[in-house]
Amino acid sequence: MSVTLSTAMIHASGLWSEMKKEGLTLEKAAFLAKRFDAPMRGAVMSLIYTTVRTFLKTRFVKKALVQKAPPEATMALLDVGLALLIENQEENHTVVNEAVTAAKLKIDTYAAGFINAVLRNFLRRRAEFENRFATDPQLRFEVPRWWFEKVRESFPDRFESVLTRAADHPPFVLRVNTTKICPEAYFEKLAENGIEAQALGDAAVLVLQPRPVEALPGFAEGFFSVQDAASQLVTRFLALRKGEKLLDACAAPGGKTCALLEASQASVTALDENPARCEMIRDNLKRLDLKADIFCADTASPDALKRFGRFDAVLLDAPCTASGILARHPDIVHMRQEADVARLAQKQAALLKNLWQAVKPGGKLLYCVCSIFKEEGVSQIAKFLAATPDAKPENLPGFETATLLLAPTVDEKDTRLPRVHDGFFYALLRKEAAYD
Repeated sequence: MSVTLSTAMIHASGLWSEMKKEGLTLEKAAFLAKRFDAPMRGAVMSLIYTTVRTFLKTRFVKKALVQKAPPEATMALLDVGLALLIENQEENHTVVNEAVTAAKLKIDTYAAGFINAVLRNFLRRRAEFENRFATDPQLRFEVPRWWFEKVRESFPDRFESVLTRAADHPPFVLRVNTTKICPEAYFEKLAENGIEAQALGDAAVLVLQPRPVEALPGFAEGFFSVQDAASQLVTRFLALRKGEKLLDACAAPGGKTCALLEASQASVTALDENPARCEMIRDNLKRLDLKADIFCADTASPDALKRFGRFDAVLLDAPCTASGILARHPDIVHMRQEADVARLAQKQAALLKNLWQAVKPGGKLLYCVCSIFKEEGVSQIAKFLAATPDAKPENLPGFETATLLLAPTVDEKDTRLPRVHDGFFYALLRKEAAYD
């Protein structure tokens, strides 16, 4: 690390304490970390992500080694130290020494002695703990039992590889803004700055060594955005023509809105019910020099949608469990309850029913979620089709199916898809013209 590890651990443990009060939200941590300068912010957020990724393992170790819980500040610092040892990101002696130094600086000598004892006890019993980590599915994949079972239901033949990928670090993927620069020219800019990258097809670029976006060439100029390759498929699957009208529902923070504007000459209306998130769409459009009509509206309300009329195409990127992007947001699994799946599926069904009224006869709706659970994907669409006579499945461009479930992977075998992508689900539906 380019900053002192003990200082980074002090700041990270403070954020970790605040996160636990807020329900383990990384969004909260990222917001609070803005008070640090760039090098410290990077180091602190790296520690926070490591701590979240090893949350269940750390809890298991503490149950075995800690008989009486210490004050919160001490426990939070212990969590960060154990997480580093579990993931083997630093030399063992370095982690222990820096954790002890952090405790002396932030708390007191008693806390330092306590943390030293627990960390060294873990190292003595590492083999025992690692054996348990490897044999207990919940600890191995850092997911609760119900989550594990749902992934196995969706991918019975490869659930272990899906869960392994979800527990790993996410790929860093960009979308080149082709209204400003072609992918080939942007690759040259990356190479000029000593940044290794690989093409993933269309406008997607995999940066091999993640770094702050501000450190990449052309961020301020709007040459690129950060967006996973699975999410970028929206442009291919909607295949908008010049002059067509698109409604992007649940549009914030605007990644797909911007991608569609970059890839087509369609007229885009973007909706979101949250005023602050609508501002995020505006900020992204401004940086990329793109234009769309943005409105704050409740897309679940039939009355709210009437004033916008009907569209050639509707994109519904529905609220979901986000089970397909766990590598990117490891806090999600600790924030969700099993009951959330049914609750979100009910909300998705209501949105589908309402937004279908905004599709012109002969028009289309693309439904997508960054989830790999059946209730939010194939089952959701099957129920909608059964209840909606004028909705017909239409093959996704380049595929012989109207629905596509993508497992998170860094080694996609289907050459029609990006080699590296998150978990995602797409469904393309056409409204029959006869039903007006």
